[in-house]
Amino acid sequence: MTTHKEKKNIYAAKIPVVFLYSLVMFLGSLIACRLGSFVWGAGTYPVHSVGSLIRFITFEVILHTVFGIAMMTLYEITRNTIIPVIITVFGAANLHGMLFYALEGKLVSMWPSLKGFMEKYALSSNFIVTKAKDLGNIEMSFSYVNIIVVIVIGLIFYSVIGMCIFTKRDTI
Repeated sequence: MTTHKEKKNIYAAKIPVVFLYSLVMFLGSLIACRLGSFVWGAGTYPVHSVGSLIRFITFEVILHTVFGIAMMTLYEITRNTIIPVIITVFGAANLHGMLFYALEGKLVSMWPSLKGFMEKYALSSNFIVTKAKDLGNIEMSFSYVNIIVVIVIGLIFYSVIGMCIFTKRDTI
């Protein structure tokens, strides 16, 4: 599998591992929050029915998987552990989303005609972390189509870039 043509399979084999890690960690988090809700009050995850719980878990785990693949790709680009870890912490805290949100707000204040466009197509509202946060917001209604588009674009973009970079590297 270390021939140039087959190296992409090594990278692709890591993707299910990221999915399983995301699934185990998210389910652990979900159980911990549920157990904590018995002590400290209502839980933070929306559970209206079994179907909504399964849909919520599915989308959250897939979004977390895409985020993990993005960080794995970042590691392949930098070949350094420190930079992806720092960016993962900043990314998980959605600091980049807050920065873009502030920049978009500044653009709207400079050109009020952009307000409608920014409300509908703002980049800050279409980041992986922002979509994961939106799923947990019970009061917010949104389209699952938008989340699916973010997932598909993220999976394709980060997987293709990661595979291309990985095939160019020496692996041993």
